Amino acid sequence: MVNITPDVLNTECPKSEAVFYDTMIYPLSEAGKELKEIKSKLTAYFQHIAKLKDDRLLVLVANLLLENTVDNYLSAIMPAYEENISAKKRDFTFSSKICIAKALKLSPSQFLDGVNLVRKIRNEFAHNLKTETFDALPPKLIEKIETILKTYYPTKYPTEKSIQEQFKSLTLSTYIALNATIENIRSLNSFLRAEEFRHSLLAYCQNQQQKT
Repeated sequence: MVNITPDVLNTECPKSEAVFYDTMIYPLSEAGKELKEIKSKLTAYFQHIAKLKDDRLLVLVANLLLENTVDNYLSAIMPAYEENISAKKRDFTFSSKICIAKALKLSPSQFLDGVNLVRKIRNEFAHNLKTETFDALPPKLIEKIETILKTYYPTKYPTEKSIQEQFKSLTLSTYIALNATIENIRSLNSFLRAEEFRHSLLAYCQNQQQKT
Protein backbone atom coordinates (compact mmCIF):
# COMPACT_ATOMS: atom_id res chain seq x y z
CA MET A 1 0.00 0.00 0.00
CA VAL A 2 1.55 3.28 -1.12
CA ASN A 3 1.40 5.87 1.63
CA ILE A 4 1.17 9.45 0.36
CA THR A 5 -0.31 12.51 2.01
CA PRO A 6 -0.80 15.25 -0.63
CA ASP A 7 -2.32 17.59 1.96
CA VAL A 8 1.08 17.94 3.68
CA LEU A 9 3.22 17.76 0.54
CA ASN A 10 5.83 20.53 0.76
CA THR A 11 5.42 22.74 -2.31
CA GLU A 12 7.45 25.67 -1.01
CA CYS A 13 10.93 27.07 -1.53
CA PRO A 14 12.55 30.46 -0.75
CA LYS A 15 10.86 33.28 -2.67
CA SER A 16 14.06 34.12 -4.53
CA GLU A 17 14.33 30.62 -6.01
CA ALA A 18 11.15 30.34 -8.09
CA VAL A 19 8.32 32.32 -9.64
CA PHE A 20 5.80 29.96 -8.05
CA TYR A 21 7.68 29.60 -4.77
CA ASP A 22 4.64 27.89 -3.27
CA THR A 23 2.88 25.98 -6.03
CA MET A 24 -0.39 25.45 -4.21
CA ILE A 25 -1.14 29.07 -3.23
CA TYR A 26 -1.69 30.26 -6.78
CA PRO A 27 -5.19 30.08 -8.26
CA LEU A 28 -5.45 27.88 -11.32
CA SER A 29 -7.04 29.27 -14.45
CA GLU A 30 -10.52 27.82 -14.95
CA ALA A 31 -9.93 26.07 -11.61
CA GLY A 32 -12.76 23.54 -11.88
CA LYS A 33 -11.69 22.34 -15.31
CA GLU A 34 -7.98 22.25 -14.48
CA LEU A 35 -8.44 20.45 -11.16
CA LYS A 36 -10.58 17.86 -12.92
CA GLU A 37 -7.81 17.42 -15.49
CA ILE A 38 -5.20 16.89 -12.77
CA LYS A 39 -7.44 14.33 -11.07
CA SER A 40 -7.87 12.53 -14.39
CA LYS A 41 -4.09 12.43 -14.92
CA LEU A 42 -3.59 11.19 -11.38
CA THR A 43 -6.10 8.39 -11.92
CA ALA A 44 -4.29 7.37 -15.10
CA TYR A 45 -0.99 7.43 -13.22
CA PHE A 46 -2.38 5.13 -10.53
CA GLN A 47 -3.58 2.73 -13.22
CA HIS A 48 -0.08 2.57 -14.69
CA ILE A 49 1.88 2.40 -11.45
CA ALA A 50 -0.16 0.81 -8.69
CA LYS A 51 -0.57 -2.58 -10.37
CA LEU A 52 3.12 -3.00 -11.26
CA LYS A 53 5.04 -5.47 -9.11
CA ASP A 54 8.20 -6.01 -11.17
CA ASP A 55 10.81 -3.46 -10.06
CA ARG A 56 12.44 -2.99 -13.44
CA LEU A 57 9.15 -2.49 -15.27
CA LEU A 58 7.91 -0.13 -12.55
CA VAL A 59 10.99 2.07 -12.90
CA LEU A 60 10.83 2.15 -16.70
CA VAL A 61 7.13 3.12 -16.71
CA ALA A 62 7.58 5.73 -13.96
CA ASN A 63 10.51 7.26 -15.85
CA LEU A 64 8.48 7.46 -19.07
CA LEU A 65 5.50 9.10 -17.35
CA LEU A 66 7.68 11.67 -15.60
CA GLU A 67 9.60 12.46 -18.80
CA ASN A 68 6.26 13.12 -20.53
CA THR A 69 5.33 15.37 -17.60
CA VAL A 70 8.57 17.35 -17.95
CA ASP A 71 7.81 17.71 -21.68
CA ASN A 72 4.41 19.17 -20.72
CA TYR A 73 6.13 21.43 -18.18
CA LEU A 74 8.44 22.87 -20.83
CA SER A 75 5.65 23.11 -23.41
CA ALA A 76 3.59 25.13 -20.92
CA ILE A 77 6.11 27.99 -20.99
CA MET A 78 7.50 27.42 -24.51
CA PRO A 79 4.60 27.11 -26.99
CA ALA A 80 6.85 25.88 -29.81
CA TYR A 81 8.82 23.46 -27.62
CA GLU A 82 7.44 20.28 -29.18
CA GLU A 83 7.73 21.59 -32.72
CA ASN A 84 11.22 23.10 -32.49
CA ILE A 85 13.03 21.17 -29.78
CA SER A 86 11.50 17.94 -28.54
CA ALA A 87 10.46 16.44 -31.88
CA LYS A 88 13.56 17.49 -33.84
CA LYS A 89 16.40 17.06 -31.37
CA ARG A 90 16.79 13.32 -30.93
CA ASP A 91 19.89 13.92 -28.82
CA PHE A 92 17.90 16.18 -26.50
CA THR A 93 18.10 13.93 -23.47
CA PHE A 94 15.88 13.60 -20.42
CA SER A 95 18.77 14.99 -18.38
CA SER A 96 18.87 18.08 -20.63
CA LYS A 97 15.12 18.59 -20.20
CA ILE A 98 15.45 18.49 -16.42
CA CYS A 99 18.36 20.96 -16.50
CA ILE A 100 16.34 23.43 -18.61
CA ALA A 101 13.29 23.06 -16.37
CA LYS A 102 15.44 23.78 -13.31
CA ALA A 103 17.16 26.72 -15.03
CA LEU A 104 13.79 28.39 -15.69
CA LYS A 105 13.26 28.64 -11.91
CA LEU A 106 9.50 28.56 -12.21
CA SER A 107 8.79 26.08 -9.43
CA PRO A 108 10.46 24.61 -6.31
CA SER A 109 13.49 22.62 -7.44
CA GLN A 110 12.90 19.69 -5.10
CA PHE A 111 10.37 18.16 -7.48
CA LEU A 112 12.76 18.26 -10.41
CA ASP A 113 15.35 16.74 -8.08
CA GLY A 114 12.82 13.95 -7.60
CA VAL A 115 12.47 13.54 -11.37
CA ASN A 116 16.24 13.42 -11.72
CA LEU A 117 16.50 10.70 -9.09
CA VAL A 118 13.93 8.59 -10.94
CA ARG A 119 16.02 9.11 -14.11
CA LYS A 120 19.18 7.94 -12.34
CA ILE A 121 17.44 4.87 -10.94
CA ARG A 122 16.06 4.12 -14.41
CA ASN A 123 19.61 4.23 -15.81
CA GLU A 124 20.76 1.69 -13.22
CA PHE A 125 18.04 -0.74 -14.31
CA ALA A 126 18.39 -0.06 -18.03
CA HIS A 127 22.18 -0.29 -18.25
CA ASN A 128 22.91 -3.13 -15.84
CA LEU A 129 21.29 -6.53 -16.39
CA LYS A 130 22.25 -7.56 -12.86
CA THR A 131 20.05 -4.83 -11.43
CA GLU A 132 16.70 -6.58 -11.33
CA THR A 133 15.32 -5.32 -8.01
CA PHE A 134 15.60 -2.19 -5.87
CA ASP A 135 17.76 -4.14 -3.42
CA ALA A 136 20.48 -4.27 -6.10
CA LEU A 137 20.68 -0.49 -6.41
CA PRO A 138 23.72 1.39 -5.06
CA PRO A 139 23.03 2.30 -1.42
CA LYS A 140 23.44 6.01 -2.18
CA LEU A 141 20.41 5.93 -4.53
CA ILE A 142 18.27 4.12 -1.97
CA GLU A 143 19.28 6.70 0.65
CA LYS A 144 18.43 9.50 -1.79
CA ILE A 145 14.84 8.23 -2.13
CA GLU A 146 14.35 8.67 1.61
CA THR A 147 16.15 12.04 1.61
CA ILE A 148 13.88 13.50 -1.07
CA LEU A 149 10.73 12.05 0.51
CA LYS A 150 11.69 13.81 3.74
CA THR A 151 12.07 17.03 1.75
CA TYR A 152 8.59 16.51 0.29
CA TYR A 153 7.09 15.68 3.69
CA PRO A 154 9.12 17.51 6.36
CA THR A 155 6.34 17.30 8.95
CA LYS A 156 4.86 13.91 8.12
CA TYR A 157 7.28 11.59 6.38
CA PRO A 158 5.38 8.68 4.78
CA THR A 159 6.84 5.47 6.17
CA GLU A 160 6.74 2.57 3.75
CA LYS A 161 7.31 -1.16 4.13
CA SER A 162 9.58 -1.58 1.10
CA ILE A 163 11.88 0.34 -1.20
CA GLN A 164 9.37 -0.28 -4.01
CA GLU A 165 6.62 1.48 -2.04
CA GLN A 166 8.97 4.37 -1.23
CA PHE A 167 9.75 4.66 -4.92
CA LYS A 168 6.04 4.73 -5.77
CA SER A 169 5.48 7.48 -3.19
CA LEU A 170 8.40 9.43 -4.63
CA THR A 171 7.15 9.27 -8.20
CA LEU A 172 3.50 9.86 -7.33
CA SER A 173 4.25 12.91 -5.15
CA THR A 174 6.51 14.30 -7.87
CA TYR A 175 3.81 13.74 -10.46
CA ILE A 176 1.17 15.54 -8.35
CA ALA A 177 3.38 18.57 -7.74
CA LEU A 178 4.58 18.94 -11.33
CA ASN A 179 1.07 18.73 -12.77
CA ALA A 180 -0.18 21.39 -10.35
CA THR A 181 2.77 23.57 -11.36
CA ILE A 182 2.07 23.06 -15.06
CA GLU A 183 -1.36 24.67 -14.70
CA ASN A 184 0.22 27.71 -13.05
CA ILE A 185 2.82 27.94 -15.81
CA ARG A 186 0.13 27.80 -18.49
CA SER A 187 -1.66 30.69 -16.76
CA LEU A 188 1.60 32.65 -16.66
CA ASN A 189 2.29 31.99 -20.33
CA SER A 190 -1.20 33.13 -21.31
CA PHE A 191 -0.74 36.33 -19.31
CA LEU A 192 2.68 37.03 -20.87
CA ARG A 193 1.12 36.93 -24.33
CA ALA A 194 -1.88 39.10 -23.48
CA GLU A 195 -2.28 42.82 -24.12
CA GLU A 196 -2.92 43.26 -20.40
CA PHE A 197 0.63 42.13 -19.66
CA ARG A 198 2.16 44.64 -22.09
CA HIS A 199 0.24 47.46 -20.40
CA SER A 200 1.32 46.19 -16.99
CA LEU A 201 4.94 45.95 -18.11
CA LEU A 202 4.87 49.49 -19.52
CA ALA A 203 3.42 50.83 -16.27
CA TYR A 204 6.05 48.94 -14.29
CA CYS A 205 8.92 50.31 -16.41
CA GLN A 206 7.61 53.85 -16.13
CA ASN A 207 7.33 53.45 -12.38
CA GLN A 208 10.91 52.16 -12.16
CA GLN A 209 12.17 55.13 -14.22
CA GLN A 210 10.44 57.54 -11.86
CA LYS A 211 12.18 55.93 -8.91
CA THR A 212 15.55 56.63 -10.51
